[in-house]
Amino acid sequence: MKVNLSQLRVGEQGKIYALNTDKADFYRKLLNLGFFPGSEVKVIQTFPTYLIQLGFTQIALDRKTCGLIEVLVTTK
Repeated sequence: MKVNLSQLRVGEQGKIYALNTDKADFYRKLLNLGFFPGSEVKVIQTFPTYLIQLGFTQIALDRKTCGLIEVLVTTK
């Protein structure tokens, strides 16, 4: 099932399917952080910001940015 990263709950994970932005510099920034299709992501926390586990790295993102990252859910 495809959803935005902002729709996942704490503990859920998935594989990145797409980055939905038309801004090349922002797209490049997400890629540089490691957010590329096929990457496994896990939600660690959702408040006050989203804390995402990406490999061995944890990255804090705002809700708007998480809404641009489409994932295929692998666990619920």
